[in-house]
Amino acid sequence: MKVRPASTWLSLDEALEQTAEITSRTQLVSYLRSACHFYNATEENVTIAQHGGFDEQTGWDTYLICVNGVEALYSDGPLEEPSVEDEHLSPLGRSAQKAAEGYLSVADDIKAQQARVQERNEFVRQAAIQIFTKLDMSNSFSLHEAWGIAINLWNERPEGF
Repeated sequence: MKVRPASTWLSLDEALEQTAEITSRTQLVSYLRSACHFYNATEENVTIAQHGGFDEQTGWDTYLICVNGVEALYSDGPLEEPSVEDEHLSPLGRSAQKAAEGYLSVADDIKAQQARVQERNEFVRQAAIQIFTKLDMSNSFSLHEAWGIAINLWNERPEGF
């Protein structure tokens, strides 16, 4: 499969210039660690899920590759690694296997997204506590404003947090 960065800092043309060909999950993890600086990428925390369908600009049936739920790469399709078992499966068996893998990939993405939401909520809660402890409670500062500040802090957090 072909992959390109999912960075919002690059134009589509710049991202397509960085397209790489990936043929195995091991190679994908290695690429994520070296070229994309996702040093914590493992075969267990890298997920691939369909994202937006067919893109006319690229001609890709676009998939999103995430590391712990964080967008890393776009691909032109799923990573298809033939296994020894695949050779012995009927067409129906292969279809069932692909469907099961797809459901597992979606389940992994949902778990990663839930973990990120929990992480975000905890960060915002801690930030709100810090805001209130630093402010004089006699100010006319509302809880709503404190949450707004906490969300801004989250959005400005260091990359990789």
